[in-house]
Amino acid sequence: MKFLKRGLSLVFVFVLALTVVACGEEAKTKTFELEQSGATMEVTYTYKGDKVLKQTSKNKIPYSAMGVTTKEQAKEKLQATVDQYKGVKGLKETITYGDDAVSETVAIDYEKVDMDKVSGISGMMTDGDTKNGISMEKSEKMLKEKGFKEKE
Repeated sequence: MKFLKRGLSLVFVFVLALTVVACGEEAKTKTFELEQSGATMEVTYTYKGDKVLKQTSKNKIPYSAMGVTTKEQAKEKLQATVDQYKGVKGLKETITYGDDAVSETVAIDYEKVDMDKVSGISGMMTDGDTKNGISMEKSEKMLKEKGFKEKE
């Protein structure tokens, strides 16, 4: 369970800071990956200048890493977290329970999401002033410090 909380926290982690958007610049993407205790996590940012516009996290966590053996046990263990995502504008979660692992995708549209609601969700971490957006530079630094590698 400790791994699950830490793993999900890593996946949902994002750094919020003051940003400046460069006018006329095209949106770009960066993807980061981490494999830990059999779980795989992939975080993709869409950004313009230093401002993150969207974040998509794709996670696959084996039931063994969660300390469970069945779909039903996994559903029960994750239900409280899943419920927190419901009804939050700009935040979408899909979850699939396979034979031996759970696959989850969490997409955040920072141009639409209510940051006050997101910061209240368990596993979500914020740092800095959310009023002006999320810094790509600080997000990248934080992920690399947690062991994520940039995907080419």
